[in-house]
Amino acid sequence: MNVGVVVVVFALSAFGVHIRFGRERGTRDQALKHDRDEGENFDRRES
Repeated sequence: MNVGVVVVVFALSAFGVHIRFGRERGTRDQALKHDRDEGENFDRRES
């Protein structure tokens, strides 16, 4: 449950960075977050 809250907070802060610093950096953060989310989903299916 706590992990879900952390993911939501990180997503919101990453979205804020996207707005504040512009599209290029925001897109890079979004790609990193997407890779991390894919890993978490895989771990959840395995367990």
